[in-house]
Amino acid sequence: DKTETVSYNNTKYGDGETISIHLAERGTLELSSNTDLTGTIVQSNKDIGVQSGVDGAKVPVNSGLMNLLLEMLPPVKELGTTFFIPPLFDSKRFILRLIATHPNTSITLLGKQLKQATKVVDKIGGYIDINSNASIKVESDKPVMAVYYQQGETKPVVPFMVIIKPEGKLGGVQE
Repeated sequence: DKTETVSYNNTKYGDGETISIHLAERGTLELSSNTDLTGTIVQSNKDIGVQSGVDGAKVPVNSGLMNLLLEMLPPVKELGTTFFIPPLFDSKRFILRLIATHPNTSITLLGKQLKQATKVVDKIGGYIDINSNASIKVESDKPVMAVYYQQGETKPVVPFMVIIKPEGKLGGVQE
């Protein structure tokens, strides 16, 4: 939304505007907003760490349950195109957010009984949310970030989020 802004150094920035900052070694920057910053692009000429979070998230939206959600974000080169997403709590509902790193990203979801749906995300940082209680296989033609949000309604009693690693980057047991 073009009317939503973030502030840095007493200057307000809207959607599509660039904030350029020089950070000293081990320097930090906090960018905060009253709105969801999903899709914000962070670029640097040197390695940096980026955390994303919120101090009072409600999952699902408008529920009465809140929790701190905080996660270190992986660089785009660590994202992938194939993911396997299971429900983590006995078929409880969860929300899967798939965030595009390139324009015109085609995302295909394969669910139970091989039901399939394809959606195109047209812009960098654009995303789709899937509400499910069953395992999902995700395939995309360009790298995406998959974020799993567990609803905090019964078990677990508070919401949480986790970034899902893609197939091929899951690590493994060493023999």
